[in-house]
Amino acid sequence: MIRGPSAPRIKTNEGKDAVWDAIRTIENTKPMAPLKWHDCLVLASRDFVNDAGKKGIVGHISSEG
Repeated sequence: MIRGPSAPRIKTNEGKDAVWDAIRTIENTKPMAPLKWHDCLVLASRDFVNDAGKKGIVGHISSEG
């Protein structure tokens, strides 16, 4: 179970060790350049949201696979 300061508890399938591993990785990663706007990514994201939202899909794979 993990919980933020003002968030409900969340049970992960991976377990708490994976959460702590992610935290350590983020803490030890050098900062990267800010993201830049790109119209192609915006269009792809919009299409994915429209597809996934209508079908109740949760995750990274669209209804077309």
